Amino acid sequence: MREIPQIRFLTKPTLSPRVGPNLKEGLSTMSMLEKMIEREFENVHYRYDKKTGLRSIIAIHNTKRGPSLGGCRFYPYPNEEAGLKDVMNLAFAMTFKASLADLALGGGKSIIFGNPKTEKTRDKLEVFGEFVASLNGRYITSVDSGTTPEDLNVFKTKTDHVVGMTQDFGGSGDPSPTTALGTFVGIQACAEVVYGSTDLNGKTVTVQGVGNVGKVLVKYLLEAGSKVIIADYDQNKAQSFKAEYPDVEVVTHEEILFTKADIFAPCAMGGVINPDTIETLQCTIVAGAANNPLASMEIANRLHEKGITYAPDFAINAGGLIHVADELQGFDAKRVDDKTRKIFQTIQSILTRSKKENISPAKIARDMAKEAIPA
Repeated sequence: MREIPQIRFLTKPTLSPRVGPNLKEGLSTMSMLEKMIEREFENVHYRYDKKTGLRSIIAIHNTKRGPSLGGCRFYPYPNEEAGLKDVMNLAFAMTFKASLADLALGGGKSIIFGNPKTEKTRDKLEVFGEFVASLNGRYITSVDSGTTPEDLNVFKTKTDHVVGMTQDFGGSGDPSPTTALGTFVGIQACAEVVYGSTDLNGKTVTVQGVGNVGKVLVKYLLEAGSKVIIADYDQNKAQSFKAEYPDVEVVTHEEILFTKADIFAPCAMGGVINPDTIETLQCTIVAGAANNPLASMEIANRLHEKGITYAPDFAINAGGLIHVADELQGFDAKRVDDKTRKIFQTIQSILTRSKKENISPAKIARDMAKEAIPA
């Protein structure tokens, strides 16, 4: 008999009015279960702590290859449904990411509702660490948007199921440069398939988002001789980057989506390529570090139909996962570098098979990942 996915409430999932007062706001318990069954989720866990105000969700998609591992995103979602959708999408992709990277891990992700700049407190982080500990190793947390290796140090005081702390706390440090490296070699693989060469000299690359990953990726691209155009939701951040690297051009985060380029590298939040923005794209390759940059699989199909080559996000941005996961066996920088550079071959295989079968790379990548997951 097929195992029925579980939904477990560790406490009453009551959220503040700002993020949705209860599950009846746009999302019923039954509709959540239907979504879990449709996408074969194992668990979705809620945690609310009255004293600290922590409002958090941990989604565990699949543990057939090993415990689920995925970062904790601290973000001011507009409502509960938006947060739930994001954490489930992210956890779903983590399953495929771990599989394609040949890691003995499954897919999971977590979120904390709130503005990390104004609502993050040590007490709240400690309670989240206790939340992770309560799952007894089924979920291992790490860094993501809105959290830092220093935050993970706090998690570590309450749970052993965390990776990516600072080096002085027993961790391997910031995985962002490794994510950037994997994304860069993935872009090179795209260039080889599309242009016949890995050489990026003279290619125009638009990069949306110059955070911890995006700024390192831009440096790789500049060293390769690319013309780089950047944008960031924080215009001050983009201008500060240009002050340090005057060769880059800066446009707004709206303009970046219709700026002509050879390669578009989304490195910010997800969903940037949707039914509206897909019509504005002027590039031949989409390859970046952002999670879930496509609004849907239909968008992936439309990119393929338009002749735009897409490097699936969970394949190209796996460097960060490879980095933090290596802590579980004793961190080795060379082993991480070698494994991250294999992303080149992974992307190359996906795109080659996509061309041969005339199927979108996103569908090919999912099929390849599923083939490596036990039934």
